[in-house]
Amino acid sequence: MELYKIETYRINELKGDSLCNALTWLDECPIETENNDGTMYLDYLSDDWFNGYEDEVTEHCEINDYLFAYDGTPIHRFIKDNHKAQ
Repeated sequence: MELYKIETYRINELKGDSLCNALTWLDECPIETENNDGTMYLDYLSDDWFNGYEDEVTEHCEINDYLFAYDGTPIHRFIKDNHKAQ
């Protein structure tokens, strides 16, 4: 078995294009939310991030074990797949 070292980052550690890549990936599956009047809408995490709710987006990523490579590419699937195989 070969071991590889992967340097990972939390979303709040990313900057510039790396952050944009991570937010773009998160926006591929927006969160369906209900307004107070009962209508449904899609909540995009990039909107939350740029409206000052960085902590909520960071918490969402932590709860879902989302980690990113230096360029904002999500790596959580790679880690989980390899962890299950061991």
